[in-house]
Amino acid sequence: MKKDNFLKLLNSYVKGKSTSREKKQLQYFIDQVQKNGKDPDPERNTHDRIYSKIQNSILKKKKEQRIRKLRYFSYRTAAVLLCLVGMGFLFKMFASPKQITETALLGEKKEALLPDGSKVMLNAGSTLQYPEQFNAQTREVTLRGEAFFKVNRNEQYPFIVHSNGLDTRVLGTSFNIHAYPTSKNIKVSVATGKVKVSDGKHLDVLLTPDQEVVYNKIDSTFSKQKILSDNAIAWTQNVILLDGHSLKATAEILEKWFDVRITIDNTSMDEQKITGKYKNPKLKEVLESLEFLTNISYEFTQNNHIILKNSE
Repeated sequence: MKKDNFLKLLNSYVKGKSTSREKKQLQYFIDQVQKNGKDPDPERNTHDRIYSKIQNSILKKKKEQRIRKLRYFSYRTAAVLLCLVGMGFLFKMFASPKQITETALLGEKKEALLPDGSKVMLNAGSTLQYPEQFNAQTREVTLRGEAFFKVNRNEQYPFIVHSNGLDTRVLGTSFNIHAYPTSKNIKVSVATGKVKVSDGKHLDVLLTPDQEVVYNKIDSTFSKQKILSDNAIAWTQNVILLDGHSLKATAEILEKWFDVRITIDNTSMDEQKITGKYKNPKLKEVLESLEFLTNISYEFTQNNHIILKNSE
């Protein structure tokens, strides 16, 4: 390379104005010096120091570029790994836990032990759903039907039962919820402790032992009353307690208790009041008792179907 050409390329490079082609020419010159061990041009001998500086400068820039690329790759890799770890943590934190469903079939009762040690007895035709592990804020379950709860006390983690639009919130107590989808009313009765029952709109009441709230699902009205909690949970002792129940309500109880289908022959009989207490009952004994105490007769048909008639 001629001296004038070299100085021109050098001047452009120092000022940062070199074109891509000029940079390649300068790089080619340096590569030839490294390869052949001598200057392609005799005038090279007068510029040893300058060539050396240029060579070192170019090599330094290449090295810096490699370092910057390596750092960029490292940062991106770290960012991706951090993102993946973060996503895994968030997934674990927010993913819905496995849900467990306990069901008491018609004609049976079933006990369930919850993750916190609380106990639940399900009445016939009822379903309870709860997570395999409760989360860090609350203990929440969903009930369809009737159940008696014995909740372990834990003030840091409230226990909430969702049942057909009602939320029953407790810290530690025992209570009964009657919330069959086919029933017009939902009943929450307290045996021990305190519970708060709300529907998020009109209902917001606190119940203490031997108190009950009856909530009408149709018009959202409710009443709070004094009761005997032992009567509300008599079913847990395998007792059918009829305390002025309508014949229609009595038929619904017997259907779930014995897994049968009952038809009332005349709708005018629906509201007839029934009273009685049956310990470890058998279906035929209950029907015979109803027949003896009232003007009701019964008839068995096929496929566990029973027809109740007015005997007059």
